[in-house]
Amino acid sequence: MRRRAPQVALLSVALAASACSVDRPIGHADAGLGVLTDSTSTDSATANAMRRAFLAATPTRGARRPLDFSRASGNPTPLQLITSLPVIQPWALAMNTSGIALVSSLGLNNVTFIDVPSARILGTAPTGGLPTDIALTADGNTAYVANQDGTLTVLDVNTRQVLRTLTIPSTAVLCVAVSATTGAVYAGDGNGFVSRLDPISGAILAQSSVGSLPNGLVVNPAGSRVYVTNTHGGQFVELDATTLAPTRPTIFIGGVVQDIAISPAGDRAVVANETGFLSDVNLLTGGVVNIPTAGGAFGLVTSPAAFSLIGVTGPNLGYQVYQVSLGQLRPPFAQIRGGLRRGGYHPATRWIAVTNTWNSTVDLFR
Repeated sequence: MRRRAPQVALLSVALAASACSVDRPIGHADAGLGVLTDSTSTDSATANAMRRAFLAATPTRGARRPLDFSRASGNPTPLQLITSLPVIQPWALAMNTSGIALVSSLGLNNVTFIDVPSARILGTAPTGGLPTDIALTADGNTAYVANQDGTLTVLDVNTRQVLRTLTIPSTAVLCVAVSATTGAVYAGDGNGFVSRLDPISGAILAQSSVGSLPNGLVVNPAGSRVYVTNTHGGQFVELDATTLAPTRPTIFIGGVVQDIAISPAGDRAVVANETGFLSDVNLLTGGVVNIPTAGGAFGLVTSPAAFSLIGVTGPNLGYQVYQVSLGQLRPPFAQIRGGLRRGGYHPATRWIAVTNTWNSTVDLFR
């Protein structure tokens, strides 16, 4: 995204670092299987002090952009919370171009299908145990659900039926990605590996160790590179999409890295960090600019609209807009309480859907 590529909107779903520990049995990887990727800070003052100390001790690589609220242009119309739909322990969310959102329920081991433009729950489909991530094929008709019981559930989005179940031996599946260009399927597991899988049989075609607990997992638009965040190592890893061999030295970001979004040109990434900042990564040079947020950042949602990012931050979980091209944070323009984790955007209707784990709802905004 450094070459002033075609603009892409990025919606960051973030949670204040003061989240209560009672909500921590579930994370992008689950404590029940000995894996936990969310922090366990319970004191907001301590968490904020830790975040400030971390940012002060973490040098920014590349030119620092100003955080100038007053100069941010084109402030959007304030988002409004239109409705909240009940979904027990919602976590992952993926939305296709028809506005159908798939939401995983960790405790129920299923996926809920929501018609976002009409705000209707269409039904559910069973998954494996502790479904924590969802990826859609380019046509939006097939979904791959990562389950921490070591399986991937493959769903038909239109019929809401299980097509097949793929097994990753002896490990939890924490994250999944599907290349929009090649259709290749990738999975990150609890043993610290990313694998390229046969989409029908689940056979491992290539594999690479990426360190502790892969969390964010995406494929670039060209289908040539895979990017993964190593949660507790604070690392951002680039892999060849075919061989999964590293294609550059690992980029150290620090903190607890979460979701990743890639620009349409494939030259820039934004990484959400639970420690309380966003990392703007130049994929051409490896330069990183860390931009502090009021609370921990978790999820990122892309759209082909304006180049900006909306974050849920602070003790009241107010939204903020991050304008990537200018490195600016704008003032909050909507607020909602809850443990927001992942989200999706429907460009045709401008609906935004966000999973709210604390409230067991999927919140719909416009």
